[in-house]
Order: sequence, then C-alpha cells, then structure tokens
Amino acid sequence: MPIDVDPVVEQIQEEVCRADFLDWKSKGRKEKKAIIFQRKKERRAREEVRKAEALDRHFEVACMALKAEKARKLMKRENNAKGHIPATLEEIAAGSHVESDKKELARWALCGVFDLSSQTQHPRPGVKPITLRWVRTWKLKEEEQVAKSRLVAKGFQDARDKGFMETFSGTASSSLSRAAFVWALSRGLQAAKADISTAFLQAPLDGKNGEVWLRLPSDLPVSVYPGLHPGVCVRILKAVYGLKDSPRMYTQYFKKRVKKLGWEEIAESILVKRDKNKKPVGVLVMHVDDLFAFAPDVMKEMQAIRSLFEMDKPVRMDDGSLHAYIGMSVRMVEGRMLLDQGSYLQEAASSVPPQSRKPLTERDLLLPSEEEVDPSLCAEQQSNVGALGWGVRTQPHLNFLFGHLSRSNTKPSPHSLRATKKALWHARESSRPLELVSLDDSFVLLVWVDASYEMHKKEGRLGYEMQLVPRSALSNLKGVGEENTLSWYSKKEARKLGSTTSAELLAMREGVKAAFGITHFMSKLWGKKPEVLVVSDSQPLLHQLASKQCKSEPRMQGELEYVLECLAELGAAVRWIETGFQRADR
Repeated sequence: MPIDVDPVVEQIQEEVCRADFLDWKSKGRKEKKAIIFQRKKERRAREEVRKAEALDRHFEVACMALKAEKARKLMKRENNAKGHIPATLEEIAAGSHVESDKKELARWALCGVFDLSSQTQHPRPGVKPITLRWVRTWKLKEEEQVAKSRLVAKGFQDARDKGFMETFSGTASSSLSRAAFVWALSRGLQAAKADISTAFLQAPLDGKNGEVWLRLPSDLPVSVYPGLHPGVCVRILKAVYGLKDSPRMYTQYFKKRVKKLGWEEIAESILVKRDKNKKPVGVLVMHVDDLFAFAPDVMKEMQAIRSLFEMDKPVRMDDGSLHAYIGMSVRMVEGRMLLDQGSYLQEAASSVPPQSRKPLTERDLLLPSEEEVDPSLCAEQQSNVGALGWGVRTQPHLNFLFGHLSRSNTKPSPHSLRATKKALWHARESSRPLELVSLDDSFVLLVWVDASYEMHKKEGRLGYEMQLVPRSALSNLKGVGEENTLSWYSKKEARKLGSTTSAELLAMREGVKAAFGITHFMSKLWGKKPEVLVVSDSQPLLHQLASKQCKSEPRMQGELEYVLECLAELGAAVRWIETGFQRADR
C-alpha cells in the first residue's frame, strides 16, 4: 500500500514559509558567511563554558589523575583491549605465575571442562587435537601488578567444518545502550555491574559441530585437577577460550538461563524484566562477560543471576563514586550519568611528540599522494587511528576525524601519520564527559543531519547525530545542549554528487534510516514511539522536499521519494536551522 507523504510535504511547505527561513534566504553570500563564522565562534565559546561547568561539577570524571609513575611505565606495555601486560620469559621462568596457573586450572576443574574418561596419548584416527597453550600476563589493579594466567586453545587448528559452524556473537549497540540508560535514569532505578568469571568455561558445547579434543601442555599443575594428566589428548565438554564458536555458545547459554529469571532480550545483548502487567521494570546490558543492570532492587536481581553463574561480587554504580566499565569511567548521581574516557585519551596521547602537539589544520586532512605513501608506517598509523576510534565511543566530535583519517590506514605517509598524532592530542585537549540525564515522558528524538561537499572532486561527507530532548526544548533549538546524545555517524559518500544539496539529501536519508531502529527500541521500553524531529540547515533541500522534485539533479529523485516515505512512516517533522547552530557538522 502506498505511503501518504502529503502530511509531511505540507509541514515542510509551512517550514519554508517561516519568517526566519525567508530572512536567511534573502541574505547575500558574504553576509551569510560572516554570520556563520560568528555563530561558530559563539558555539565554541558556549562549548567551553559547558565544559568548564562539567569540570566544576564532576571534576572526578573529567580530570581523573593519571596513576603513579610506576604504573604509567607499566601502561606503556598495556594491551588496549583489556588492560593486560604481557609477562616476560624471565618473569615466567622465575616462577611469577605459578600460583595464577594453579588458580586458572582450578577454575577449569570447577567448571568440569574435561571428559576425564577420554584421556589418551594416541587419539583415534580422524581426531585432530587442538593445542592448548598458556597466556600469562600482568593486570593492573589499584596500581598493583597481579599475575594472571589463561589457558587458550589455538583455534586456527580447529578442524570442524567452518561452513556449518555458527560463530557470530553480537554485542549491545552503543546507541541502544545509551537509550536504555536514559530510560533507567528516568525511572530512578538502582544500578550495579558485575563480571562473570571464566564466562566461556561455564557454557556447555552443544555438540552440533562435532567433538573437540585438546592436546594439553606438559607443564599443567594437575594437582588442582584430580584425575587429569599432563601432555595427553582429552575431549572437552565446555566452550574454552580460543575456539571460534565459544563466544556464541556462551552468550546463547547466558540468555537461555537468565530467561528463567524473567529477563527477555529486546535487542542484541540488551534484556528487560517485566512486571505482572508486562511493563519493563529493569534492564540488563551485557558486553560479553560484563553486566550492567538497572532495577528497583538491583542487588537482589544480581544475586539471582549469581545463583546461576560463577560471578564476581556485584558493585553498586549509583553511589556517586567513580567506576570503570568496559574501558570507560562512569559516574552516576542524582538522575545523571557521565561516561568519560579522559584518562584513556590522556594515556593514548602521552607518546605524541612536542612538535605534533598543535591544533589540526585543513592541510593536515589532505590525503597522501601515491608518491608519499610509505607502507612501513602502517602499524603506527593504524595504532593511532585505532586509539582515536576507541575514544569516539563517548566523544561525538571526534567522529569525523576518525572516519577521515581511517582512509589513510592502508596507504599512510609521514604527513598522514603526523595528522593522526595531532588528532590524538586534539582528542586529549577536547575530551569531555558524555552526559545522560533523566527525562519525563514528554520528549522528542532530534535527528540532526548535515553534509559537506567538495565541488572540485564532486564528493560529499555525510553525518548525523541523534539525541533525546524534552518537548519544551523545541521552542529554542539553538539553545539545545549536548545531553542525551545517543548516536552519531560520519562517512564519505562513495558516489559522485552534483551538488551540496544532494549530499544533504543523502545525509537525511542515513539519519531517518537509523531513526527507525532507535524509535522501535524505545517503544519497547517506554511503551510508545517517540516523536521525531529532523533538523537540517539546507534551504535548497527543504525546497526539494516541499516540491517533491529534484530539478537540479534528477537522478536523485528516487532518493528524495524514499526520504519522504521514511519521514511519513516515522511520523517525523522537518525543521530548518541556521548553519551556525547545526549540531551534526562537527
């Protein structure tokens, strides 16, 4: 059935007749440029004020002190993924990990990983055992080195048929997680986190893909695992670290077990608990083995989950103190949550040389020519861009830099490498907490859409940001802050474009497409879909939407009609705002 776009078109026609829209249209190009320059200057000043206020109110989050000198030296060897520092051969030979080895194998014994009756020196024909190896590291806990050992299978030796093996295991969307956090804050729920110990080892293998055999190391401390012998081949019963399908086995097992407690998955790795009236009363976000839960009595819920799994003791997160969660610093107080990566970005930028500790310029963003490319710089370039990408999780203003600099990852040059170093320093200097606040039930999803365009290349870059705001904020969009920003996106458009307006149209297309996922998820928590307001600073685009025609570039007509149908299906309105106040052009 065709979708009626006339209500959307009528609303946009009213928008293009507003006095401020017509007043801006009547201004000359030089006058517009001067106004835009002044507005951006004012916006930067406002952002500095907001940042200063955030530092005053939440200095523990925004100004986290670096650790002691000894810890900083250790951090240079840190693996960014989990904060683990590889142990040296000398340390291992000196017996630094003897106790942690025993502790690790004892956990395997507790989980009943091995089928002890299957032990053999010579596996039967057709069985190809996978080598089991030790991974020994140091972990920093409260500035102290703690020895950590882990037994890991060499998954690349797995001979099971990969064509029929399901290995995908998704993680919770950052955007949807932030929406869930806002919902929980708005309901005044308690919050707690917990870590599931040796998570994979608790999940049984389903056997659908065949048996898995391991060749054990000869240096296993088998005294802690009665009946086990070193150096033998043995069949395993649980999902061990290193196997391709272990993450999926664990996540499916976890979701199946907590479902018995009333937790129902409403989006990938985000679960809710409902009351007798089927209304959500709690939310649980899982990031592999890290759990973040909200509930009226969150410790009771965590203890119920703890009865099903081997878990660390849950920690309350809403006590006003600073907590760490999957690489971020989190602080919750009085209906507010601050997510910060200031400490991480300070550490990432600590190696930036003094000559690169300068502001970025347009010249820094030029792509290298073929003559400038130096493949030997790939590792350092990718490391710097990767560090920047990790910071994008809480810093929307870094999104463009990350996307643009990623284009040089496989073809770096000395110039592009210097640009990544300057970008890391910029990230350090401009870092600020991402703030989520509670809302009443009268709120709107703002979708800011914008694009940039290079006429001589006929190329465009698209971007959008989404945030939740109270309905009262719509009377003054120019004064909307950065609170409750849920999602941000920036990418280079692959196809050639004939105008800035076409780039703006494609940016709106990406924004409204993404809005469907957010609104659908929110309807499961709030019980209703939020109103959607799409904000653009392109007057020609609004004229095209109002007329339903792409006269300047007819090949974009299909895109225009698609956007109108999406707007109608969302029930969204479109609002114009002056360029200097556009949020998505960062």
